[in-house]
Amino acid sequence: MKRDKINKVYGKKPVKTAGKNVKTKSNMPVLLKNSFILTKAMHRTYSKATFRIFHKKWSRMVLLLAFILLTAGILVTFGLHLIIPGILLLVAGLYCVGMSRFGYLFGSWREYRNFQEYFGPLVEMEVEFLPKYFRIKTEKGYREFLYSQIVRRIELTNMSILIVGADGMIVHGQVIDKKAFEPIELNKYYDILEEAGVLIS
Repeated sequence: MKRDKINKVYGKKPVKTAGKNVKTKSNMPVLLKNSFILTKAMHRTYSKATFRIFHKKWSRMVLLLAFILLTAGILVTFGLHLIIPGILLLVAGLYCVGMSRFGYLFGSWREYRNFQEYFGPLVEMEVEFLPKYFRIKTEKGYREFLYSQIVRRIELTNMSILIVGADGMIVHGQVIDKKAFEPIELNKYYDILEEAGVLIS
């Protein structure tokens, strides 16, 4: 994630936006808070879970390229008996297969480095849950999204991921650290999302 994209999500100074033509009420009570430090391992888990969501077209194109290269490699090696060119094509095809499956590792490393450059060595976040929307707060600012903007909810062992969409596009993915909740708070978190109609998908 480049610096300009980070700015769009978190802002250089406190801003309050919840999507196009959306108004939120600042006097709404905060029902629950989730404060945590986004670690490199957490971001890698997030990247793995969302890789095919954010990079679906790219992944398909790379898989198609891998199929073409592997097919060509087999034909060149066993059909034309050109060993070296065939091996090079097969290696390139296998590399593309690996990138389509594990490409998130490089992306995760690059994005987390950008986060650290922007926020500092410790990437601290706080997510506040209100009756109609949730608020993402950092030292750089904050942003708000309606629960109705959540297009996908992913539940992992120690993490939830809320995928936010607007105007038919994915605009943000937010990590929720389950370990930062007390057991009663975790149940309340589930209740808030279910009451808002945000189901696991």
